[in-house]
Amino acid sequence: MNHTLHQISFFTSLLLILSIVTATRAQQPPIVWQRVIEDYPNNIQIAAATDGGLGIICNNTGFPRPLELTKLNSSGNLLWRSQIRGSIPDPNGSYIAQLYFLTATRDGGFVVLCRETIGGSYRRYVLVKFDSAGIQLWLEPLADYYESYSQGVTEYKSILESSDGGILVAGSRTTTRTYAPFVKRYTSLGKYDRDFQVGGGSLFGQAPSEIVITSLVETNIGYAVSGIYFPTLSGPAAGTVRFISKEGALVNSINFSNELAIADLAFDPTDNSLVATSRNTQGWGVLKFNIAGEVRFRSIIPRKANQQAAFVKVAPNPCEGYIVADTDSTSTSNTNFRITRVSRDGSMLSSQTFGGQQADYLQGLALQANGSILLAGTTQSVDGDLIARQLILPRSSDPVGWVLSVNYLTMDGQLASVLTGNWTSPTTWNCGRVPTITDAIQVSTGHIVNLNQAATAKKVLLQGTIRLDAGSSLRLGN
Repeated sequence: MNHTLHQISFFTSLLLILSIVTATRAQQPPIVWQRVIEDYPNNIQIAAATDGGLGIICNNTGFPRPLELTKLNSSGNLLWRSQIRGSIPDPNGSYIAQLYFLTATRDGGFVVLCRETIGGSYRRYVLVKFDSAGIQLWLEPLADYYESYSQGVTEYKSILESSDGGILVAGSRTTTRTYAPFVKRYTSLGKYDRDFQVGGGSLFGQAPSEIVITSLVETNIGYAVSGIYFPTLSGPAAGTVRFISKEGALVNSINFSNELAIADLAFDPTDNSLVATSRNTQGWGVLKFNIAGEVRFRSIIPRKANQQAAFVKVAPNPCEGYIVADTDSTSTSNTNFRITRVSRDGSMLSSQTFGGQQADYLQGLALQANGSILLAGTTQSVDGDLIARQLILPRSSDPVGWVLSVNYLTMDGQLASVLTGNWTSPTTWNCGRVPTITDAIQVSTGHIVNLNQAATAKKVLLQGTIRLDAGSSLRLGN
């Protein structure tokens, strides 16, 4: 017994010394892997697959090539690339002209929202379903397609697979004067089911429609859409969020008069709240609120004076708080993108900028369950963090698409204990996984972490207690 106590005491002392030593070492590069997507890309969209992989769609504007859905595994390696085919077998009669959005499905596949051209002139929006092996299963047209300002122009903004297996799409029907928002539900086979209530005025009436939709998410009680609210034809706009029941009835509307628009929306299942990004005169706003409209925090991420891009996305980080990704300009010719960590109380934890000396734009954000941040965009830089343009020869000023994975733990994030438990239990840690040699560990105050075998970590911040069993060990450092 005395020997065991001595071992624990000696080990704890050694642990603290090693923590100080490893803290002085250089940080790991935050980019775990990156891949070139396409030359001359446009509208890059990504979605995290249920198996940890990544789905990618990208319109190619530089040379004629069939549009495709690509899937990478969690390490960024190509699993498959599948051409998206039109509804008519004859390639001269039907083809997919543009890709807009995609959503991962529970069976490991994806659904892509596309625009189809038939006979070279007639166009319509369609849903295309792929299984987990990249096989195209079906193509179904979307309801109520318009592309004439005399009747309205359909603008889709979001797509998701709901927990009941349905597919929801959201957007607005726009005329020269007004907007008509919509959320439509389709079955798991792509067949039109019904419209959900969103609110809004008459399309051709004197009063304007109330909302232009920007995003759609599922909550614990139904769905929520965000957007821009127009109380009058000539008055200022405001951000808005509409809550919809699972049956499709409008439950509540919240208008944010201090925000010019709600740009993106995410649901946080840890406390059944919503977190949103907004555009305002100060910068990007980050708002957290509940279905009753009670705001829990409002924080500001400053923007540079020359910033032009409107892309900003938010996602709940499975390890801590939230991740906000946006495009940030230092000049009209030097545009970079950045990732900001926000705590659950709204505090700005850290921010990191990526890019080179030319234009680097962010277009897609997804988070994996292990805390990895998946990003996609374009670059015109031949220096800096992104290798896409550097790998294309001969080099030119044309943009190149990229996708990369960032380890948030290298951005001063930590793998922290959330309860007393075993080191080898994923539920002990905030990221829901067991620590590895690359992880900075925090044993939180009041927690006892039991170690009964050999384990590794990059470094440890010991606020609570590590209890060692005989024969266990902990290796620190890379």
